[in-house]
Amino acid sequence: MEEMLDFYDEKGNLLGTRTKKEVLNEQKTISLETGESPFAVPVIHLLLSHPEKGIYTVQRANKSENPYLWCKPVGGHISSGETEDSTLIREGQEEIKTDIILANSEEEYLNLISNDSLTKHAIVRKIDFQPWLGAYRLDRDTGKMWMKRTRTHIYAGVYRGKIGFTQTTDQEEFNDGLGEAVGVKIYKKEDLDKLLLEKNNTFTEDFKTLFRDYKELL
Repeated sequence: MEEMLDFYDEKGNLLGTRTKKEVLNEQKTISLETGESPFAVPVIHLLLSHPEKGIYTVQRANKSENPYLWCKPVGGHISSGETEDSTLIREGQEEIKTDIILANSEEEYLNLISNDSLTKHAIVRKIDFQPWLGAYRLDRDTGKMWMKRTRTHIYAGVYRGKIGFTQTTDQEEFNDGLGEAVGVKIYKKEDLDKLLLEKNNTFTEDFKTLFRDYKELL
């Protein structure tokens, strides 16, 4: 069964539900023609840091959006009928093979990270929600940039464990069978700050925005 996505207008009104492929193709097509996205799709983004080493980034595989650019470790669309929290946990396993423990409050989060080795799972809490977040995406097939709007549930957390990557056979999405990502780097916060100030084109626009807005929480 095909994955279904809800899509919303700028005021947060539900416009409809269609297959993921239909929704994203229409969003990209209209954006390439007009320069603006006609609606927003619900997603989750996770920013992850290593307590001693810095901020995790992963290099995307040859995906249809932003191929081979460096990005946040976990991000994904929320399927119709799915919650943002369950999407986060699912995507953590699918994208970086990492279990996620979600704290329900700042107090619980601080207690968990102070009493955990952080090597077997990431400890995460939700930090924000942006209902009309925009970021330009590089289209693999045309080489053009297009504006994608998302209803973005933003999470941040800490982890000391190993990040792994899952291979895939979805040739249409990935084009190389390598999976969600092909590499990982950890940057000290100050070094990443300098790189992004230099308008470095090796990072995705949404990661630049997220790091700029939430780096003090990492």
